[in-house]
Amino acid sequence: MEKTLVLIKPDALKRGLVGEIISRFERVGLGLEEMKIVNATTKIVKQHYPDNKNWIRSVGKKTVDAYKKYNLNITEDLGTDDVLEVGKLVRKWLIQHLTSGPVIAL
Repeated sequence: MEKTLVLIKPDALKRGLVGEIISRFERVGLGLEEMKIVNATTKIVKQHYPDNKNWIRSVGKKTVDAYKKYNLNITEDLGTDDVLEVGKLVRKWLIQHLTSGPVIAL
C-alpha cells in the first residue's frame, strides 16, 4: 500500500478549510490512516525542503519560468533573476510559512 504525507498549512487552518480538504480526499476513495496537529520546527521543515543546490536550482528555475510565462519582472519583485538565488528565497519563504502556525499532518 502506498502512503503519502499531506500537510494542511497554517493559512488553511486559519481559513477553516480542513474539513473541505479532507472531504475531497475521501470523495475520491483515499483513506486517512493518521492525523495530527503539529507546530513544525524549522529543523523538521528543512528536512522536507532540502538545502541541496540541484533542488534549490530546480525550484528557482520553475519560479523564474513562471514569471516569464506571465510577463512579470522577477528582478523588480525579488531583486534577482538568478535561479539559485530565487530558489534560496523560495525555500526560505516555505520554511517561514510552515513554521508560522500549526500544521495538520495527514
